[in-house]
Amino acid sequence: MKKLVLASTALLFAQLNAQEVEWSAPVTGKPTSIFFHNFTQTPILETGKGWIGMDNENHKVA
Repeated sequence: MKKLVLASTALLFAQLNAQEVEWSAPVTGKPTSIFFHNFTQTPILETGKGWIGMDNENHKVA
């Protein structure tokens, strides 16, 4: 009974703290890795067709 209550409570808190997606970007190719630029911390996505930089401020890809 204790495990059921604990599991239910954990699931409830997980649902309340879930984050919503702010924006999405079209990606060509299959994503294989995500890196972050050392200075700017810009996310860079490696795909089978090349590299894609994500602009979080303007919600664009480069």
